[in-house]
Amino acid sequence: MAFERLNDSNYLLWSERMQAVLQRDRLWQVVSKFPTKPDDEDLDKDQRARATIVLGLEDSQLPYVRESRQLE
Repeated sequence: MAFERLNDSNYLLWSERMQAVLQRDRLWQVVSKFPTKPDDEDLDKDQRARATIVLGLEDSQLPYVRESRQLE
C-alpha cells in the first residue's frame, strides 16, 4: 500500500484512501452493494476486494475481519 495501514486511530483517512484504491481497481461496487445473485465475476471481485482490504490492515486489526467472508 502506498499509504498507512489501518490502525486504532486512522480510520477516516484510511477509509478514504482504501475506497479510492478499490474504485481504481473497479472493485468498489462489490464492496458497497454486493449483488443479490452473484456470478463468478462478482465472486472473483469480492475475493480481490477482500484481499486488498486485508493487506491494508495492521496485524492488530485482522481479528475484526477474520470472520468476514463473501456472501454466496
